[in-house]
Formats: sequence, structure tokens, C-alpha cells
Amino acid sequence: MKSIKLATTKRATGKRNTKLIRKEGNIPGVYYIKGTDSIPISASPKALKDLVYTNEMSMVELSIEGDNQVYDCFLKDVTFDPINSQVIHFDLLGVVQGQELTVEIPIVLLGTPIGVRQSGGILQHTMRGVVISCLPKDLPNSIEIDVSQLNIGDSISLKDIAQPQFEFKAPEDSMIVNVAASRVSAKDEEEGEEEEDKGEEEEGEEEEE
Repeated sequence: MKSIKLATTKRATGKRNTKLIRKEGNIPGVYYIKGTDSIPISASPKALKDLVYTNEMSMVELSIEGDNQVYDCFLKDVTFDPINSQVIHFDLLGVVQGQELTVEIPIVLLGTPIGVRQSGGILQHTMRGVVISCLPKDLPNSIEIDVSQLNIGDSISLKDIAQPQFEFKAPEDSMIVNVAASRVSAKDEEEGEEEEDKGEEEEGEEEEE
């Protein structure tokens, strides 16, 4: 698993201080680890960019100004502004070796389905991330799924994914991806069936004559 270094500053808490941090162009966050007090921090949008806008999970090597220690952690949660989609808060979860983590992992699709390439179907990626529990050493960067053999009407759910090293925290019948018929292909199929029915009717009439 790749690592990303994140430089932060310890911050004061409270709504007034949080607003001031955002006004200065920085983003408030919290680092927490089981069994210890959380540490309120802030970081620049540039420092968070590679951590937030990615399709992979990364280990974070967190440094806090004035603290010589480097903390191993993961990005636990990100809050976006509903209007401009900018990051307004982030949570980092500290790693304790030997203790399970519960984090959301991105789901990455590989390949182009047969049903899309050959039949004009539409790929519907309904689940782009899933929460899992596992030991830190078993945490994957992402969950990769090969969809190249999917045809129209085919789908993949969590129950279809082999996951011996971690546990999904979502119902096993949760659909991840499916290939649906496009309106055009569905219409063509209906017209084909109508023509076939019409042909059979005409043949029946000729036989009666």
C-alpha cells in the first residue's frame, strides 16, 4: 500500500475558530485513535488533494507542527460543501497494529463489458465504495472487479466477491455493477419481436388460404 505524507497544524476547537481556519483557506480536521484523546488539526487544500481525490486507499504519514512524532493513519471520512463541493472537514483514523480497522474502500472496475461493446448496453456502477473491517496489514488500496465478461442483464453483487482477508459491512446482496439495455437496443429488440410475430401471422394466413 502506498503512503502519503500529510503536514498539518494543531488547531483550537470551537465554531469561531473553525470558521477562522476556513476563512484563512485551510481545512479543519481531527486525528483520533482508539484509547487516546483526539487531536484537532488543520491542513491546506493542496496537502489534502492527493489524499481525497483518488481511487485508492493510502496510508497517511501524519505530521503535526511542533510534534516530532509521525502518526500512521487512514482517511476515515471527508465532508464536502453541498454547494461548491469543496472539502470542509476531514477525519483521520490512527492505526493500532493487531486491531481491526473499519474504513471505506473504493471499488474500481476493470475492462469494458461485452454487453456494452457488442450490444450497446449501459454499464451502471451503483456502488463506488464499500465499508470493510480488517487488520491494517490486510487493508487493500481498492477492490478491483473485472467486468469485461458481463452481458446485458448480468450483474455483480458483494456476495460474488472473494474477500477472505476482510469483512464487508454492507448486505451481501448489495449490487455493485450491472449492464442494462439501452433504450435504443431495447426498442430494436421489441421491433424485431413484433416483425417476427407479424411474419408468423402472415404465414398462418397463407396456410389457411
